[in-house]
Amino acid sequence: MLFGKIKAAASNHIVDYYGKLKSSPISKRDKVAIVACMNKTLKCLYAMVLTGTKYRYRYTDSKSTISMEA
Repeated sequence: MLFGKIKAAASNHIVDYYGKLKSSPISKRDKVAIVACMNKTLKCLYAMVLTGTKYRYRYTDSKSTISMEA
């Protein structure tokens, strides 16, 4: 229920990752999933700062087929 509202409000790879953690056969508890998402967010932000890039959901989406130049 709540995840559907979050997904509709903000579609990005962190929300996708949270959904993956919560919908796996052995679901993670809420706080464990949130901490895992915070860790992933920090790693993503750190890499963006080091490379000087902006966030692009289409590039981080594993199903997307665009190249880095686009």
